[in-house]
Amino acid sequence: VHLFPPRPAYRFRRRGDTPLSEPGVHVIGQNPPYGADINFYLPAADSGVTVAIADSNGATVRTLDVKGRAGLNRVWWDLRGENGKMPHLLVPPPGAPWVQNGPEGYRIVTGIMIPNEVRGALMIPGRYTVRLSAGGQTQSAPLPVYPDPHSQGTAETMAAGMQFHQQVIGEIDSVSGMIERLEQARERAATVEARVGENRARRAVLEAARRLADSALAIEGKLIDIYLTDGNEDLNRHPSQLYQKLTALYDKAQADLGPTASEVEVNDYFRQWMAQSQEALSKFLAKDVPAFDAVLRSHHMSLTP
Repeated sequence: VHLFPPRPAYRFRRRGDTPLSEPGVHVIGQNPPYGADINFYLPAADSGVTVAIADSNGATVRTLDVKGRAGLNRVWWDLRGENGKMPHLLVPPPGAPWVQNGPEGYRIVTGIMIPNEVRGALMIPGRYTVRLSAGGQTQSAPLPVYPDPHSQGTAETMAAGMQFHQQVIGEIDSVSGMIERLEQARERAATVEARVGENRARRAVLEAARRLADSALAIEGKLIDIYLTDGNEDLNRHPSQLYQKLTALYDKAQADLGPTASEVEVNDYFRQWMAQSQEALSKFLAKDVPAFDAVLRSHHMSLTP
C-alpha cells in the first residue's frame, strides 16, 4: 500500500451563470472534478479502503469509503465536510396515493430550491492531512488547500461562511429527523388502518389510527410541504415550509464572504420555528403515540406493523 503525496488544491469560487459551451462549437474539453485528487497504490483489490481528511487540529472533516482495485487508484475530495441528511418520506402525499416509494422503501423530494443532496460545508483554506487505511495499514500525507487568488473573501469571512453553513446543515439534519419520526408514525397508522379495514368490531382502532395520522400530519405540515409529489411544479401550489426554506438558505449563502446580516436574522427565525416544532413533536410522542398504543393493546393487536 502506498499513498502518493497529494498536490495542493485550490478552493476556487464556482460560477454557475456562464455558458459551458456554444452551439456548434468544435472545441471539446472537460475540467477535472472540483477539489483535491488523492492517489494511492494497492497490491490487491480491497473493497474496504477508507480515506479520511483531517483539519489542522486533527479533527476528521470527511471520510471517503472506496472500493479499491489492484494497482493505481484515484479519488477526489470536493473540499467539503460530511453531507447533510435529506428526509426519507414513507407515506404518499394526501390525495396522491399513486405516488410510490423507491426500491429502498422511501422517496426523497428534490427540485426547484430543494437540492439533490445537502452537500457538506466548504472547508476553509489551510493545511489538511490525508489518512489512507487499506490492507491493515494506515499512511498519512499533508494536503495544503489554498484560497482562490481572485476571491474577495478573507480568512475571517471564509471561516464565518463555513460555520454558518455547518449550522444550517445541522438544522436541516434535525428537521429531517423530525420529519422521519412523523412519517414513521403516519406509516404505522396507515398499516393498522389497512389491517382493520371494514371490521366494525375494531372501529375504535380505525378511528385511533386516523387521529394519530392527523396529529402527525398537522406537525409535519409545518416542517415540509406534505402535498409535494415532486419538487418542481408542485412547489408552486402550496407554501414552502421549514425544510424547504432551510435548504434554500443553505443553497444561496455565499461561502467566501460569510453570511449576511439578513441571512443570520432569517436563520434565527428558522431556529425558533424549529424549536416550536420540536416541542410539538415531543408532546406528540409523549401523548398521542402512547394513546394509540393503548387502543391497540385493548384490542389485543400488535404494537408493531
